Amino acid sequence: MKYIGLFCFCLIPFLFQGCTITTEQKSSVKHVEKFEMEIPAAPEIRGANSYMEPNTSSKRLSANIHTWKQEKESLSGIKNKKKSNYHEYANYNVQENVDGSYKIIYPYFTASFEYLNKKEMFLFGTNISINRGLFGSLSLGINTRFLEFGLSAGLWKYFNKYSYSGTEYIHKIRKTEVLFDIDSSVDRDNLESSDITYSENFKSYSSNDFTPVWGAYTSIFLGSLSLNFSFSAYCPNVTYENKSENEQTQADFDFPWVMTEYIAASYRINKHWEIRLGAASIFGNFPGWHWSATGGFSYYTK
Repeated sequence: MKYIGLFCFCLIPFLFQGCTITTEQKSSVKHVEKFEMEIPAAPEIRGANSYMEPNTSSKRLSANIHTWKQEKESLSGIKNKKKSNYHEYANYNVQENVDGSYKIIYPYFTASFEYLNKKEMFLFGTNISINRGLFGSLSLGINTRFLEFGLSAGLWKYFNKYSYSGTEYIHKIRKTEVLFDIDSSVDRDNLESSDITYSENFKSYSSNDFTPVWGAYTSIFLGSLSLNFSFSAYCPNVTYENKSENEQTQADFDFPWVMTEYIAASYRINKHWEIRLGAASIFGNFPGWHWSATGGFSYYTK
């Protein structure tokens, strides 16, 4: 009993001083200021490549290879858009300009299955292909005896490397909870405090989400030979991965569109087999036209 009484007597000063518990919450914002992204050519859009009789259909299996040297282009004029929550970083020099680059990648192989159906003069097409991922599209065009043209829309889930870095802003909030305060010794005006720190040059990697692809095509038929031209374009669509709910990534800028034109000659050996040879060019709101060679074969069946 003697020791218990002594212990209680020692607690008396702490009771009069009050008792508190302090907790800390941390959140962070990663502000993207630099990136490098691999970009492939947009998928090729094709029609029938020859005249089809009205109210008939055809299936086509194709394999193609695209080859050239890899190139890298620096992008200019990319800026982070200012948002209202930037006031949190008012004491820091938030980087507005973004240092970005596109890396054009070759070689790669593509394979596709297409279903073509002609009603009167209208040609309907469905395409499923392996193209650095999975691509699917629908097309609508007009197919005449010497000429065809049409439009296409699709979705593309492709795999590439996208690395980015920048500044991570860490926001810490400390809250103090009063358990008891007998003599009002706790400073209640300072129960909550916060501060922002930052660390430069975080690095991370991400992958692309489903990306819409838009295109158009036209062909001229010269007997067994056809001359094909197509245009397709996409804007990279990126999903940023965060480790927790208290972490977010801010990339308030738009990626430049990637556009591709294909020019090819196709030769129909017989009613089943076709060979193709041509060139493709990647261009957009970045320097240069980046040409490559492309070629392959197709097999047609009813």
